[in-house]
Order: sequence, then structure tokens, then C-alpha cells
Amino acid sequence: MRLLAFIVFFTQVVSLSLRAQTPDSSARIWTDLSGRELSAEFLYFQEGLVGLKLTGGREAAVRLDTLSPEDQNFVFEQSVADVFEFQPTEMPHQIKVEDGDIKVSGGPTIYETEWFQFENEETISKEFVHEAAQIFEATREAVHSLPLGLTATPPAGLSKFRAQFVTKENFQAILLKNLEITTPDKIAGVYDPKVKSIIVPYDQLGARKIDGRMTLHHSSDASTLIHEITHQLMHDRLPLVPIWFSEGFAEYMASIPYRDGVYNFARAEEGLKDRLTKRYGSLKVKLPGLKGLLERSRNDWKGQTNDYASSLIYTYYFMHLDQPQAPGSPIAAYLFLLDQAKTDTHRLITDYNDEVHGYNTEVLQYNERIVKYRMQVTAYQSAVRDYNLRVDQYNNQLKNNVPPEKLIKLGTKPTPPLLPVEPVMSELLKNRKINSPIDLFQIANDRARPSLLRARDYDSIQNDIVAKFRKMGVEIEF
Repeated sequence: MRLLAFIVFFTQVVSLSLRAQTPDSSARIWTDLSGRELSAEFLYFQEGLVGLKLTGGREAAVRLDTLSPEDQNFVFEQSVADVFEFQPTEMPHQIKVEDGDIKVSGGPTIYETEWFQFENEETISKEFVHEAAQIFEATREAVHSLPLGLTATPPAGLSKFRAQFVTKENFQAILLKNLEITTPDKIAGVYDPKVKSIIVPYDQLGARKIDGRMTLHHSSDASTLIHEITHQLMHDRLPLVPIWFSEGFAEYMASIPYRDGVYNFARAEEGLKDRLTKRYGSLKVKLPGLKGLLERSRNDWKGQTNDYASSLIYTYYFMHLDQPQAPGSPIAAYLFLLDQAKTDTHRLITDYNDEVHGYNTEVLQYNERIVKYRMQVTAYQSAVRDYNLRVDQYNNQLKNNVPPEKLIKLGTKPTPPLLPVEPVMSELLKNRKINSPIDLFQIANDRARPSLLRARDYDSIQNDIVAKFRKMGVEIEF
């Protein structure tokens, strides 16, 4: 008896805490998974614990995963407001990484910077090395500096992020063989989580071979590379974030005006319009409904051109337009709650497996006691037969007027053995089916969704999207 958890856990968690500054002062009825009810006021939610004020003023902390789904949603809805109102957020106007500050080592095919290692199939020029190094380091610094709580560090087991620059022919071969992508000609670059590396063909970077060396100029389009670097920097969250955000955030970073190591977030609107016009051909975008998007499974992603444009629009909205007084805060809360769900679910799995181990140990001990009990029952039955024979003999002696001093001794009446007590299954085990998998992606996204909705219905958010983008000169329809 064990829990099957088809998920991978990562250790990196955003270090935020959620505490309601002005919790609902009225008591409400809380229900745990066993159906027991309790009247209490909500105080805070922190590190997986829900603080409650009980009748009489005493405070208590209960684990979130022991509460009913309705209570869990209530906790998140109450707590999420803190992130927007009190989480300090500041969108950088500009992120700049000077070329002279980047130390590059290695060669002639493998080069390293502070955070990255990139491998080349072709001999590359000095200009290529420094231009690529600047793009990598600037993108990492930009993502790290956004008010999203992202700590861009290499994957576990690696000291640096990895990238591979390959020829177009080899790139298509890699897609067909390793990633089983049947339309490689439509892919500009990929991040392969299996090998934890970006793979980009030279031609997509605008690189040209001059005097036998691949050269990358300042005027080259870096958006494809920036898109894939962003995926790489989000590696620890890829199993949890929905594809619309994973691709939308990568497109968002690719849309921010970039040149010579400088990301200009103050020109984000200009960059968005430029991206929509040049990559997607229009400032008119037809979006899928928000409800379908947020509740969409990974299998629903089609990867069509409009899917990427829609993901970019939604990501830009939650980054800049939804909470303009605190840019990025809806996404910061969303990412935090995804992490919190991961942590809570990991704790649930640990607790569940501990419960299973303890219960199985008790069952084994119970079975051993049952074996002994059956032996005791056999001995008891034999003792009862012997005792009954003595009683019969004693009664016959009484009938035959045998003198008292010659009567047989009956001895102590046999006592039946006690039946061992069966082990009791805990509520945690009762409420989960044996061997049922935990869908962490679904659990995490169900918990994180309130950070984007904030008690609003889907129609009102969609109307807000249409109105705010129209002011920017971008036409949205659903």
C-alpha cells in the first residue's frame, strides 16, 4: 500500500509569506476532510498553516491540506489580496549589462560566462562570442530583476546554464530524433529539459559565416534566443506552469526592446506592438476565453501562431494592465501559489507515506498477534476440555458421596484470551484511494487561479482586457 505520485519536486521556492492585514473579523464555519466543523475567524496563511482565532480568543494553526476544498479556496482568496496590496513590487525601467563587465573564458567551441556555458558546432568569431554572452547575461539579469520572485539559478546538478548553437541541418535532425518533432522547419529554437540545454540554429540568430567564422552582429534579431533563454531560466517551474504562461512569458521577454545588453522595460508597450506587427502580422488578436485558458490542460495546447500571440497578450495584461499600481503582482502571486501548492502537496505525500508505513507496521504487528491469539485459543480450548472433564469427575464424586478430603481439585477456571484490537486507519488514508496518483499540475493551478481572478468573473476580466488594450491601439476580440 503506497502512494503513486507521478511528479518531480524541485527545491527552489519563492521566499514570500502571506498574511492578511485586515482579516475577515466575522467567524465562519470551517470543515476538515473528515466532516468535523469548527467556528473560527481567519487570521493568516503562512508556510502551509492556516491561523484561526477560536471562540474565546484562543488561536490555533491547522494544516491547509486538512481543510475542505471550499475552505482551502477561501484561504487563498483571502491571502492573495496581501500580495497585491502589500507585496513591494517595482518594475525596472531598464536593465543594462555592460559588455566590459562580462568575463568570457574557453574556446574555440565551448565558452563560459558567469552564468552560462555555450557550445558551438562551428568556429565562431570574437564578435559572436561577446554578443551572445551579453544577450545571455542580460536576459538572466532582466528576468532575475523583475518583481516576480524569480531566482534564476542553474538546474540542480549544473554549475551553469547550458546552450548549444548548431547548423540548421543538425538542428532539424535533433528535433526529429531526440524530441520527436515532425515539423522541424517550423521551429526556431528549443529548450530541451531532458538535457537542460537551449538548442538554437545559427540561421535563426541572423549569424553569417565570414572568413570561415560564424559572426553575430549587434543588428541581429535576438528575440528567438531570448525566448529560449527565458524558458531555460524558468526550468524549475516548467512542470507546474501552464503552457500559456510558459510561452507567454518567453514571448513577453522577447518583445521587450533589447539592444547591446540593455532591456528597456519602460518601452514595453512599444515592444509589444512591434512584436505583434512583425511576428504575428497585426495589432488585432483573437483570444481564447479566459476560463478555457486558465483551466486548459497541457494536452489542449496546439502550438498554433495565434496560441503564442494570445499567450503574449494575456501575460502582458497580467504584467502591466491588470494591477498598474503594482506591475507584475498578479503573476508574482500566481507563481508563489504554484510553489506553495507544490510544497503543501509534497508535505501531503510525505505525511501520507508516513501514515502508510505506520499503518502497515501496525497491520503486521496485528497479524502476529492474531497468530498468537489463535495458538492461545487452541490452548484455551484444550484447557476447557480438561477442566470440564474434572468438573464431570467432581460431580460424579459428589453423587457417590466421596468424602470432601478425597474430592479432586478443580483448579482455576480457564480464562479466554483477549482478541487483539484491529489497527485503525487514519482519516488521511480513508480520504485517499490506494494507489491513486496525485495530479500536482492540476492541484497547483486550481490553487493559483484565484490570484489572477481575485473574486472577479471571467466576463468582467475579458471586458477589462478589451478596454485597456484598445487604449493602447490593440484590438482584442474573444
